[in-house]
Amino acid sequence: MSPVIHLLIAWFVANLFSINLKERRLVLIAGVIAEVDAIGILFNEDLFYQYHHTFGHTILFGVIITVMLMLSEIPN
Repeated sequence: MSPVIHLLIAWFVANLFSINLKERRLVLIAGVIAEVDAIGILFNEDLFYQYHHTFGHTILFGVIITVMLMLSEIPN
């Protein structure tokens, strides 16, 4: 999926809950951050096709990002 689709899905999920602005931002970041492995397309299209959906779409990456966002201090 594209980063835009990830963002839209995160937006719809965030709207299912009564959450404040900080929490909404964290949901959106968590929804888009999985596409970090798509950055390879900026350097080489072969890198993109070889590594996309390998790093950012793993359970370990999801747990790491979740913990980092839980501990973050994003201002309101």
